[in-house]
Amino acid sequence: MFSIFAVLVGLAQATPPATPEQEARIQSTLSVAAKKMAENSACDFPPTETSDFLAVIGAYEGSTIPTVTVAGQDEDSSLAEIDIRPGRNPIYLLLSSYSPVIWRVTGDTARIRQLIVFHDNGAGVVGVPARKIRFSDEQNCRLPYDYYEGRKLESDVPVLAMLGRRPNAIGADYGLFRAILDDAGVTLDRSRVRGGGDVLILANVPTEPVFPKGGGNGPSTLERDFHRLFPAGVATVDPADVVASGSVERYEVLPMTAGAYQLEQSGALIPATAGDIRRWKDRAIIGGHVRADRISSLLFDAGYRVTRPIQLPAGLCGGYSMTFFVPSRDYVKGDPCHSNIYVDDGTIMASPGGSARAED
Repeated sequence: MFSIFAVLVGLAQATPPATPEQEARIQSTLSVAAKKMAENSACDFPPTETSDFLAVIGAYEGSTIPTVTVAGQDEDSSLAEIDIRPGRNPIYLLLSSYSPVIWRVTGDTARIRQLIVFHDNGAGVVGVPARKIRFSDEQNCRLPYDYYEGRKLESDVPVLAMLGRRPNAIGADYGLFRAILDDAGVTLDRSRVRGGGDVLILANVPTEPVFPKGGGNGPSTLERDFHRLFPAGVATVDPADVVASGSVERYEVLPMTAGAYQLEQSGALIPATAGDIRRWKDRAIIGGHVRADRISSLLFDAGYRVTRPIQLPAGLCGGYSMTFFVPSRDYVKGDPCHSNIYVDDGTIMASPGGSARAED
């Protein structure tokens, strides 16, 4: 077993500090490194071989929407591609994400000797045999999903503690569309990223949307939003092709705006009218369900009427939140997250602005 102390000494070898301030920074950095070494040194992963090309790729989420979920109907799974180019050495690959990601590995996949996938709430892999894959959700065996050039110890040290060597290549993106891995390192293909996140270190196979574009009166608001927010589109995935940390199932409704557009295309959602909003407000006040002086605090943006019972798209949070008007509470199931659900009888089923209710 290699010595943690010896590793830290090696990390610290550099030009002697010229000032007490520089010395203090080095000691602080080594303290962080020692903590991370201690946290990750108990991991029991297959060892690397001398000939392995050790690569680390991270992402907050993927940029492509898959037709299957590895975290249940109420969680938004995403998909990111890892393109393996031909090369000389076997690859030992570490993948890490914040949200549930399906990693689709393409290209010269025979180069993969071992794949470790770090996750919190579900992960999957397509294109690599199950015998080569290990999933880890243990808190003391984790890698960061974001990698910053100025903070390399935060990524180098855990890998060093787990496997006894530093990685040959590291790359990451907030919303990863595709990472290309060759003997020179990791290159990010960012031509179809979503979310507008920053490139963290240093990305395309165009994906045809599953929805028709346009209509007799031009694209709807949801259609425009779908193509704007998800330029990588939707990838059709067979659940049988996914090696996952848990269960794999087809989405009843695609997540986020893609799912909302899918519901609109089926006729289950139609834009709410000013009359819908006015009638709900009148019933809410007359029925005593909402305090009249607080009704203006409720949100009615991106409002849609639900015409039949639906599964809510997963991930309707933050900028993806919506407003739904429903005839009754049994018209919707699933997690609304930050979205609003107003029932025609004047009650509130879900709303971040729920403090306006009369009983509060």
